[in-house]
Amino acid sequence: MKQSIKWWGTGLLALSLLGGVTACAPQEGKNSASAPVHNETKENSKSPEQKEVVKIGHLPSSGHALYFIAQEEGFFEKEGLKAELHAFTNSGEGINAVLSGKLDSGSFGTAAPLTFLDKDADLTMYAGTMGTGAALVAKPEHADRFKDLHTLKGKKIGTVRLATGDAVLRGALAQQGLNLEKDVKIIEFDSPKAVIEGVKKGSLDAGVVWTPFIQLATKQGLAITSYSNELFPDHPCCRVIAKSENIKTNPEKYVKIVKALIQAEKFKQENKEKTVADVAKYINVDKDTLEKDLYGGYQVSSADPNQDGVFKFAEQMQTVGYIKDATKVHDHFTTDIYATALAELQKEYPQDPFYKQAQQTFTAANHGHH
Repeated sequence: MKQSIKWWGTGLLALSLLGGVTACAPQEGKNSASAPVHNETKENSKSPEQKEVVKIGHLPSSGHALYFIAQEEGFFEKEGLKAELHAFTNSGEGINAVLSGKLDSGSFGTAAPLTFLDKDADLTMYAGTMGTGAALVAKPEHADRFKDLHTLKGKKIGTVRLATGDAVLRGALAQQGLNLEKDVKIIEFDSPKAVIEGVKKGSLDAGVVWTPFIQLATKQGLAITSYSNELFPDHPCCRVIAKSENIKTNPEKYVKIVKALIQAEKFKQENKEKTVADVAKYINVDKDTLEKDLYGGYQVSSADPNQDGVFKFAEQMQTVGYIKDATKVHDHFTTDIYATALAELQKEYPQDPFYKQAQQTFTAANHGHH
């Protein structure tokens, strides 16, 4: 089902084919429109009047934990930024807010910005917030059998169009030789909650959901057939985007954003209890579910841009007919912002093993960086 097309202040029209897109995050959730924090993490942090205001959009998903941690633990402030976090219920609205200038930056999946880029939107991807984090769910009696995707032939599968998990599953089915038009019936819904209900009632044989709905589905009696990471290893999800011209004119602002996100990633690795508490302020689900989402091993929180994964994801989207030209993203992707941010942190903390490991990960996942 499609949502109504919305206009933003500058007259940017949400792309009609993106109606209802929610990327890797739910449409339901607590609105965290602005959650400023004032705790400083270093003595040399700038005073409030010196801080640069930056407006960042996100989806109400635990997958966007790095933003919430960076806000609550003062990493944005440490980098001289006064961050205003704004929650959006779907990716189309969020991306149009970036394009219209209402946001400086944001994360709204991978499939959605790639679709905008295919329509020549002036966006650039420059970092990440999460990877993987979706799953195919079914009734327990069918879950093991559906691990073999061939057994889905003739079945009804629920999904939310252009969600990251949706694109991953379609690509995986196509790779297994299944015709997406003839061999399976893919039914599109507006929300993962509707997908879960359909599977529970039996009108769907299986469905694609993401965090925190994976755990919510299991609590309602469904079982996990396969995680998206099993279908597309280490696939990217929400990329950090901005208008291309803004990155060119003020790259320092975006370096600061990424520095805050990298430090949030380190904090998450080292502080489980506080991380769950931070994220709980923004995501309206119980802490047990959040902990499983954040530390269950099926969702990766990383600021790394993962250029290799994004380019591969674009190729898969072209294969299943979501975009026409997978190479368009090549001119709208930069690894320089992340590389600069990481280099500055390594200079600040030369003995910290986290940043050394982050450098190794960056080198392995971004072969286009020179």
